[in-house]
Amino acid sequence: MANTDSYNAFLRNVQEKHELVRSAYTHLFETIANGNLDEKLKASTKLREACLTLAKSIAEPDHPEWLRNCIAITGAYNANHEDPRHNVKLLNKLMHQSHALRNHTWEMTDQDRRDDLNLDKIYQQYRDQSRLPELFKALIEMLEAILASGEIDSIAARQSIEELLGFVRANQHGGLYSLLTSREFIGKFMKNWAWEYARDLPGIKQTAKAFEKTVEDMGLETDEVYGHISESLNEKLPGGLAALPHKPQVIGYLERKPPQLTGPNSQDLEHDPD
Repeated sequence: MANTDSYNAFLRNVQEKHELVRSAYTHLFETIANGNLDEKLKASTKLREACLTLAKSIAEPDHPEWLRNCIAITGAYNANHEDPRHNVKLLNKLMHQSHALRNHTWEMTDQDRRDDLNLDKIYQQYRDQSRLPELFKALIEMLEAILASGEIDSIAARQSIEELLGFVRANQHGGLYSLLTSREFIGKFMKNWAWEYARDLPGIKQTAKAFEKTVEDMGLETDEVYGHISESLNEKLPGGLAALPHKPQVIGYLERKPPQLTGPNSQDLEHDPD
């Protein structure tokens, strides 16, 4: 399509609406980590409205698959949000849209150049050389052990940890943005009251401590992989760092603890569903 003034104006409008979708998508995942049911519903509704607004701006045959999926997923969640199982389902389904949603372009680009600078391909190369696959596997196994221990008698805390497990599973084979989002999400979760409550239970203290150490190792490994990708991009184009997703600044999150809880009868746990 010719780059006429009308086309450029249309393209800017679509890109602005797409940016609102990206922002709403990020906010939804931050809200899921915090665990408040009402806030989750508001964030899901906000993402759905942003997607619908974007969809109205373009012809239906041109709707990308991720846009149609996000509209369907958030619609299903909003209709069933009181069922805690839909929290995990929402998390898993939306994570599969992450890369396409974040990286979709609305104008034609050179395919060969895109392939040469494909972040997921570069990331996969360095990921396979790192400890990240091993660390993701360890995190999943430890969360499964914590849930299977029978120590967690708070329904809300258990559901929150199940959501974290679902998130880690959904991201373990993802691309670079999935890795960075995982790092940030886990950091936010570990400031959540549910983790502070669970980590001090006698039967899972040691597993929780090992989990936190593994998260720290994952942070260091992520930094190393991110550095390799930065160097690779800098070799291929000027200003290569600008092409990288933002790296979340979550170093030191283990030092910032949530409010202390005294047990399943504390005020924070009185709001457990059921």
